[in-house]
Amino acid sequence: PQRAVGVWLGGSPLIGMDKTNGAAAIWNAVVRFASAELPPQGWKVPLGLAEIEVCDPSGLLPTQYCPQVVREMFIFGTEPTHYDNLYKPFRINRETGKLATLLTPLQSVEERVYFIPPSEADEWANAEGIERPPQEYDTLSSDRVEIPGVRIMSPAAFAILAENIEILGEATVEGFDYFRLQYGQGLNPTRWIQIGADQQRPVVGGRLGTWLTEGLNGLYTVQLLVVLNDGQVRTTATPVTLDNEAPRVELRVPSAGDSFSLSRVDTLTISVSAADEVGLDRINFFVDGRRIGTVTAAPFRIVWEFPNRTGDYELFARAYDAAGNRSESRRITIEIVP
Repeated sequence: PQRAVGVWLGGSPLIGMDKTNGAAAIWNAVVRFASAELPPQGWKVPLGLAEIEVCDPSGLLPTQYCPQVVREMFIFGTEPTHYDNLYKPFRINRETGKLATLLTPLQSVEERVYFIPPSEADEWANAEGIERPPQEYDTLSSDRVEIPGVRIMSPAAFAILAENIEILGEATVEGFDYFRLQYGQGLNPTRWIQIGADQQRPVVGGRLGTWLTEGLNGLYTVQLLVVLNDGQVRTTATPVTLDNEAPRVELRVPSAGDSFSLSRVDTLTISVSAADEVGLDRINFFVDGRRIGTVTAAPFRIVWEFPNRTGDYELFARAYDAAGNRSESRRITIEIVP
């Protein structure tokens, strides 16, 4: 360094002084004055440090979508190894402003890059007015020309599904050779995985195949591909959401072993916490195996009127998600006394 400055302030009591207007403020003023006429100089990089280009503000390796790349120093072994995950591209239908799908006309699709902060920073992002990507998907466009005889009738676009899915539709066109079903991850898959074997017989309004989706979760696109005798191909596709994970549900109130007196209270609020990756459908509440009520939206709680009987009661809740998966909370026992 060209100047070395240290400032210490002491005494008791320190009235009206804190870390922002005490030693730090004096140090700042002294350094500015002492270096005002000094030419700017760099500094020799110590051994064991590496200068790396990173994306600002994540500090991770830059991608093609990073708008601002800076150089930072890292101790050997601490350099970032993962690529930036804050700036992400989205394919948008410029006409509707919705997320483009495989069904969106190509001439209407454009790529936009959005800054996606972590969920913990949502409040800050909203306060700063940071633009978020659209949440709705583009539905079947009126500009899209349906090919007669090449159609997926079921599942419906953007249906929420699980386990084994029957695919119904039509695969019958002039010059038919065979048809194939395949699926890919996301709205615009870059890799397709075949469903079953190629089928040599045309189908008219019937079952095209069965898609075994065990272990798959998230947004996928299923495609029907019909090949003609001359090698031409006709296709159609439908996006769906797969949810093969059961929802999570936990009984919060009351606690196991709690005791309630009929002479003091005659109702009990039963409360649970529940979550699902795609969406919850409903929460059923049970006492001694009998359903006492259903809740379809948060807060997940229900008021149970005590029966005119003392003794032990078993409580639990059962959660269902939009795909039909279900799970149960642990079962607890409470006591009602006179």
